[in-house]
Amino acid sequence: MYDELLEYELIKQIASPILDRLLDLQEEMDPEMLECPLTISLSSPEIEAAQEFGSIASPSLLMDRDFLAKLESYLQEQIDLWYKPTILQ
Repeated sequence: MYDELLEYELIKQIASPILDRLLDLQEEMDPEMLECPLTISLSSPEIEAAQEFGSIASPSLLMDRDFLAKLESYLQEQIDLWYKPTILQ
């Protein structure tokens, strides 16, 4: 199908607009609401129903459960980085 490097680049491309939108939403939220880190889940009844048939088709790609899990993991890692303090030496 496609190698791991291409898959990782594809995940980054898909995740980029999602992360950008989440950052925009954070700026609009009440600071008290942001005390707890965001968590992301790519499951919904629609996705689950599509996965029962094997994959989710888009015009140029098929996303199976493994791909969606990797995308969700990447998104969560990036979101978690927003909440970790940077330590300067």
